[in-house]
Amino acid sequence: MKKMSSSVTKTLGAFLLLFIFYVDNTVAQTQTNVNAYADENPFPEITATWVNEEDSKSKWVFTSSGEIHQYYENQLVSTSNYSISHVCGESTSPELYFLKITASGGSEQCYEINGVNANNSGKLSITLTANGETALFDKEQY
Repeated sequence: MKKMSSSVTKTLGAFLLLFIFYVDNTVAQTQTNVNAYADENPFPEITATWVNEEDSKSKWVFTSSGEIHQYYENQLVSTSNYSISHVCGESTSPELYFLKITASGGSEQCYEINGVNANNSGKLSITLTANGETALFDKEQY
């Protein structure tokens, strides 16, 4: 077996160190981006109880921990996770925000956020991206 020259060994060593540094920084940057988003909800006022304007028996409760509890006639129907970003399913836009609701089975519903308590209106307006249907909610006052 032929011995490698010291210059080849040094070059390979330098390449390996650069590669490890690059991978480590990429993973750290990705984690930082994920954590930064988790800490920055662009609509913190969504954390509330919202009553559907068309059917007052339907309530959505958004928690600060990223859960949404959906009630009908004050009975819990489902608990899912939600997130807000510029991407949801097939929809992507740097100008728009989307509400993504992910059920425990992994199915997703995407809504375009039209407004959340704009000018302290107590209104939540979202449009289901699948069919363009808009839902309006009133913030429940305690």
